[in-house]
Formats: sequence, C-alpha cells, structure tokens
Amino acid sequence: MKKMLSLSFFLFVLCSGAYSQQLTQTEQKIPYLMKSTQKNSLVILWLMIALPFMALSQALSSSHRIDKNQIYGMYSGLALLMDVHYPEKPNGYGILYISGSGWTAPTELNAIPLKDNAQTAMYVKPLVETGYTVFAINHRSAPRFHYPIPVEDAQRAVRFIRYNARRFGIRPDRIGAAGGSSGGHLVSLMGVLDGKGIPTDADSINRESYKVQCIVARATPFNSDFTRNAPASPFGTCDSRNRHFLGRI
Repeated sequence: MKKMLSLSFFLFVLCSGAYSQQLTQTEQKIPYLMKSTQKNSLVILWLMIALPFMALSQALSSSHRIDKNQIYGMYSGLALLMDVHYPEKPNGYGILYISGSGWTAPTELNAIPLKDNAQTAMYVKPLVETGYTVFAINHRSAPRFHYPIPVEDAQRAVRFIRYNARRFGIRPDRIGAAGGSSGGHLVSLMGVLDGKGIPTDADSINRESYKVQCIVARATPFNSDFTRNAPASPFGTCDSRNRHFLGRI
C-alpha cells in the first residue's frame, strides 16, 4: 500500500508541475482566473491519480490463508510449486489457476513467479471470497521448456489436487481450471484431452485422472498449430511466443 501511495504521489508531483505551468499560461490570458480554481484542480488531479492505485492495492491485498510453495511435482531436481488459497467459508470446490505468460518465463533469479504475479492476485481474490479453494501454479516454460511440458505440468497439478482433495477440503469430483491468455490456452487443453490416469504408474498421484469438471479460459490464443510440422494456421502463422511454446526457436 505504501509503495502504491508513493508512486501515486510521484506521479502527482510530476503531473501537477506540468498542470501548474499550463494554468500559469492560462492566467496570463484570463486574468480573472481565481487561485481557488487552481487548488481545486490540483485536488481533483491528486484524486484521479491516487484512487486507481489505492483501489488496485486493495484488490491485490489478501486476508485469506495461503499455503505457499507446495510442491506438486519434481522433475530432475526441479520443484513445481503451487500456492493454495483457502477461503473463510469453503464451498468444497477447487480451482486450478494458471496465469498468462506468453508460455515463457524470465530466467533472472529475482523474477516474479507466475503464481505470485499481479494477474494471479487480481483473479484469485474474488474466487476465494466466493468460497472456492484456489491452486495457483508455476509451470515449466520457454525458453528452456517447450510443448507438451507446460500441459503435462498442468495435468500433474490437477492429479495432485485430486489425490489430496480431503487434505485441501474439496471434493475430488468438483475441480475446475481457469486461466488467461497462455494460461487460458493450457486450461483449454485440459478440457479437451481425455484426462485418464495411468494405472500402472509407480507414482500413485499419476494414477489419478486430470479431468476437470469446468474450464474458464480468458483471452485464449486460437491460432497456434500444436505439432512441429503442421502447416500454418488459416488464421495466420505462429508469432514468436507460439514458436517458443512449440520449441521452434
């Protein structure tokens, strides 16, 4: 909240300086312009800048319980992490949430994970307030990992959630998936693939189905071809992010 107010104050100072200069020029042309008008205008300018930042800060703040960095899978020593967001009054339904990222992930050590970014916070909060238990995940991404690995991570996450449904306080037959942009694409694939478990797998989690009962896909890409040698889509060729996802560049 303090950072938001500091930023809004900086923008206020920056804008008010330019605005004051404009008013000074106007006063030279209109001598009867009152100083009170300038003061009122600056107050309005402050509110216009500060209120959106304050509203965003309020939207992103969370008062519910969060179990951070739950490991839902391990691959060659790399931990796949999820945050579990618990509502005050759970309705028994679970939702897997995947943030949009263009199927890529920054490689810097101080990069913000998918499950911790502002998009995730903005969309998870109202779901939790409605009573849903939300599972926000990280998944492996380009440039290091390519299709079908992000899809497999999403499948693993649902299997993990279903296997631990009692622990999370949800019904194993009431699991949905939601996401935006590339996250919406991944949950869409969850909705059209067969969802079967692997009965012979040594890992009991992988024996669970990854089938979801509902998907909500926001701003989902629709012009990607999902095989390496497929012809160009009739809607256009893959852009650079699609190519990263497919491992073509």
